[in-house]
Amino acid sequence: MRYIPLEKLPYELLRIRVPVTPAVDIGRTNVYSSNYQTILSSRAVIRKSHIDKLRTMGVNQVCVNDPLTDDIKVHNPVDDNMADQFGYFIDSIRKKLFPIYYELHEKRYTRATFNLRYRTHAHSFVCSDSRIPRLNQLLNDMFETFQFDFRKEKISHFTNIIVGNDYVRFHGLFCGFLAAKLMVESGATQDQIRNVFVGTLLQDIGIDPEYYTLKKPTHEEERIFKEHPRLACMIINETPLFNPLMGITALNHHRYINRSGFPRSMHIKKIYNYEKGMHDHGKIASIVNTYAALSIFYPPHKVLECISYIFSNFLFAQPYALLLPSVLNPYPVGYALELTSGEKVIVKENEHFDKLVVRIIYDAAGKRPKDKKDLTVYFHQNTVKGPWYLDEKLQKIVTSHYPLIILSYLNHNM
Repeated sequence: MRYIPLEKLPYELLRIRVPVTPAVDIGRTNVYSSNYQTILSSRAVIRKSHIDKLRTMGVNQVCVNDPLTDDIKVHNPVDDNMADQFGYFIDSIRKKLFPIYYELHEKRYTRATFNLRYRTHAHSFVCSDSRIPRLNQLLNDMFETFQFDFRKEKISHFTNIIVGNDYVRFHGLFCGFLAAKLMVESGATQDQIRNVFVGTLLQDIGIDPEYYTLKKPTHEEERIFKEHPRLACMIINETPLFNPLMGITALNHHRYINRSGFPRSMHIKKIYNYEKGMHDHGKIASIVNTYAALSIFYPPHKVLECISYIFSNFLFAQPYALLLPSVLNPYPVGYALELTSGEKVIVKENEHFDKLVVRIIYDAAGKRPKDKKDLTVYFHQNTVKGPWYLDEKLQKIVTSHYPLIILSYLNHNM
């Protein structure tokens, strides 16, 4: 089994050479979860109308029974129903509160007046909207899932096939679980773990709902985007159900220990009496946010190398950065990769820290092998080019918000 982006589905099914009525399992990413729900019958004829319907349902990737990967069992670590609910709540809050921000922004208030008025609107919303208690209950359920399923296991990416509409949801989910795992390894208390978990899950609720679907954000849209950590902090701290330390986590997820990043000015400390300097929760949020974003577009082991060793103690808090390799599995089974030699492969085994066993789907000439063929890839040989399916428009938008020194290193070593 392997995941395929919805837009590539007709092309991939043609390359697999399925019959006119293809016997393929087409399901959501939870096709291997407990409920085994499928969207289309395994004997359905795949038509353009099916693709359009799936897209309107918010499905951006499907799982296909490729004969070359039928012995590879792909595990989805987070149930799709839970992920969908999380995405719904985050999107609905963003759509409700961002127009208020834009309206206040257009009036050109001073920073103090803007903060006061936005806090008032945010407080009114979170105290009256019925979605907030439901969101809090969902976050509690997700934390229980972490406690039961992930506390003793390494964390891996939930998917490496992400388009603009899905980015905030999957990015927040991965950041939340990875940050909680780092807190566990550092010996934090239960309350500290939950504060960081919720803060990183909600760190992007201040982003314009349409931002990641833009072809090229304008200078003004970029400036507004760099305010989203402050907005997320205010929304979290005006919610009585949440701890203020969750707001600190969200406020610092784009900041680094050398004082670079954004937001540049921390005026919000005057409102919530935050301590000076970067809180430990913010240091962890900065590490997991950087890894989660860049590892979608660059080889994950290279991004891990940057954070844990090369730029540790310069951009990141070294004690937490050095813990990252022990809690993280950079390449989950089913991860789609492109090698420097041109082969397109799927990760089959990832038990060793310095190598992968992969299954070749397309060779360097772009042809499918007749039989199953495995290959061992060693990290030190720099044979991993990056993800197979890459949203280049999303890559340009996302990577522009991270330190140039890291991007230069990654581009030079690809």
